[in-house]
Amino acid sequence: MSDFHQSGGIATLHQLGPRDRPRLEEELVRFAPARPLALILPVMASDMDGPALARIIEELGGAAYVSRVVVALGGSARKDLEKARDLFSGLPQPVS
Repeated sequence: MSDFHQSGGIATLHQLGPRDRPRLEEELVRFAPARPLALILPVMASDMDGPALARIIEELGGAAYVSRVVVALGGSARKDLEKARDLFSGLPQPVS
């Protein structure tokens, strides 16, 4: 399978391990103005307290080629939605 697959309106990047990450990011920055990139990020309410999500948010904050982050929040209550809004508020198009 190639590094990129698209079926309809949603594309998936595959086999990112061996590829040259700086080159991939350069390509994404170059193509982003013509083809805006959104990321769908599935998050469980329990993930919001762990260190991994904080690191993911930090990395996404520096990804200039991502124009929108859509957070799919599962296993949550209303209080979790407020927490998610706070956590993701610095990213493009935070949870609404």
